[in-house]
Amino acid sequence: AQLWFNKLMERIRHLTADLQRLDQLKHTYQAPHHQAMAVLEREVAEQKKAIALKLHEHLEVSNLTVVQRRDLFDVVASLLRMTEHMQDPALLALMGDYIPQHRENEALKKSMVALRAAQLRKMVEELLDPEEADNIPDDPDELMAILHSKMAQTRAQDSQEAAFGTHSPLKRKRPSAREQQSQQQAQDAKATLRSIFRQLASSLHPDRETNPVERERKTALMSQVNAAYKRQDVATLLHMQVHMLSEDATTVARMGGQQLESMTRLLKQQVASLSADVELAEMRASQGLGMSLSAQTHDSAIERGLKQQRSQLQQRIQHLRNDVQAIQEAGKLKAWLNQQRQIQKKLARQQAVEQAFLGDE
Repeated sequence: AQLWFNKLMERIRHLTADLQRLDQLKHTYQAPHHQAMAVLEREVAEQKKAIALKLHEHLEVSNLTVVQRRDLFDVVASLLRMTEHMQDPALLALMGDYIPQHRENEALKKSMVALRAAQLRKMVEELLDPEEADNIPDDPDELMAILHSKMAQTRAQDSQEAAFGTHSPLKRKRPSAREQQSQQQAQDAKATLRSIFRQLASSLHPDRETNPVERERKTALMSQVNAAYKRQDVATLLHMQVHMLSEDATTVARMGGQQLESMTRLLKQQVASLSADVELAEMRASQGLGMSLSAQTHDSAIERGLKQQRSQLQQRIQHLRNDVQAIQEAGKLKAWLNQQRQIQKKLARQQAVEQAFLGDE
């Protein structure tokens, strides 16, 4: 039992270190990487804007065949969709000409906002008293705030009525022997944890210390104990108890069998909770940095991955700048269009090969 207890304590130590490592990675790399990538992405958008406006200008004045005009039209429409997030007035002015459904979407959005406001207003009117219904705002956000407030009041009233027996409670099924045993074990574990907390609180209470230096030390330790108990951090409380008693790991061996079993059960719960926290932290770190990583990923590997992302975006910017230069003169526009067709054909062939490969698998 003690070996299993020690193994769980060691597992918690490793998981806690993993969480700290992932938090360190987030603070070290995420903000600088996002700032660098944001600058590059803005430059990408600006180059796409320059291409879209120049191609639109060519469509207005250049002597092009029907096929060439169609291809240019499709390129401009695609660029406008990719740069819509910029909310640039010059680009938005072209939306209706190249993307017909854009006007329909804008009209639909306005009608949906009006419909939502009308629905919210009706719901609020049903919740308010007649004398309150005279001053209902039109803003959807204000209507939603009123609705949430009224719903919260209703829930509070229902809870109060249930507490005073206004509503008869549903009959609950008597728990089985296994459920009763599980409940008793959970209660025993909580009681053991509470006992450890009280022992630490009794030993570390700063008001009982006359030495100012020692009082300050115990105040800091007591703060750690309170925080650990609040988050049900069994490992930290046990480590502090062992340290307080004799700084000897064999102190655990002095626990009674039932107490050791209760502590082990709490440690298992904490291991499961920490494992889930580490998995979630790894997923968030991977999303935040745009690469797959874990708590064990070395800094050098992370730096290489982030540098590669920035390098790829810089190459993309250079390609776009080359495109901007290539389309400045109407005489070179046809050659640029042919090049774009070749690129699209190559991409289509690659996608076909990949799909065939996946189909074979």
